[in-house]
Amino acid sequence: MRAFSGAMALLGLVSCTPVDVSPEVVAFSGGVTKATTALKDDLAGRAAGEEAAARAGALASGDLLYAPPAACVLAASGVGAAGDCRLDPLVRAAADPGSATAMLAYLDLLQAYAEALTLLATGKEPDTVGKALGGVVGAAEDLTDVVPDLADQTRAISRVNAPLAKVSGRLAEAQRLRLIRALVRDAGPGVTAALDRLIAYREVDGGLLSGAEALNTGYDRMETARRSGDAAGYAAAVAAYEAAHAELQRRLADSDAGRLLLIREAKLGLEARLEKPGSLSDYMELIDTLGALSRAVNG
Repeated sequence: MRAFSGAMALLGLVSCTPVDVSPEVVAFSGGVTKATTALKDDLAGRAAGEEAAARAGALASGDLLYAPPAACVLAASGVGAAGDCRLDPLVRAAADPGSATAMLAYLDLLQAYAEALTLLATGKEPDTVGKALGGVVGAAEDLTDVVPDLADQTRAISRVNAPLAKVSGRLAEAQRLRLIRALVRDAGPGVTAALDRLIAYREVDGGLLSGAEALNTGYDRMETARRSGDAAGYAAAVAAYEAAHAELQRRLADSDAGRLLLIREAKLGLEARLEKPGSLSDYMELIDTLGALSRAVNG
């Protein structure tokens, strides 16, 4: 009876009060940070290798590596801005959506999105909100530079600053929820697409696809053995299938792709919670997903 009363109280809290997602947002963002730290280091190393290869190829073929330093000359003479005096090579790693350079940009967008959600959920001042939204816009612009064919997708993300103009004084809870929902509406689809590309990039390294294939093969063999009437062969096939399932579960728990899949699931669950208060089962599913993400990143 006590458990039922507690559940009913939680149901009333979920369905009747304004949506407060700050605990879930903080949990989600913490999971993103921990799950992607090592991955970012790995991608940065691979991206640096791609940049070095592009530079070596340009030097070998005699391609123009830098444009004339007009901006630097203007800055030195006091006419231009010092910030425009940058050493930007004309030859960069190929703008390939499947490159490590692109993956690093996708990861930056994911991390900026998670940080923005946290600042929106917990920050009190409008300048904090501005920093949060500006970080997502900047990451989206960088992604467009790396993968030009995503311009339409990232253009929507650039709209997340629009609600900031309506914020005045201390951030009210109603304003906070509107801003979080605006961020999810405008940036959410692009971040989901970035997650999908990151997952696809790491699935092979994590052995998820080969593990899934082994599981399917094991199931087919189990069914064949069952229909054959050979009890001993069937028992062996069942044991092999169970072992293949356990191995895939291990790979899901130990791989970057598996953790990214959990992040994707938690992100979509959080968005569903934001869209409407939701049912008790929906809320508990989100809590379970966040718990799985926490266990995966904390070991």
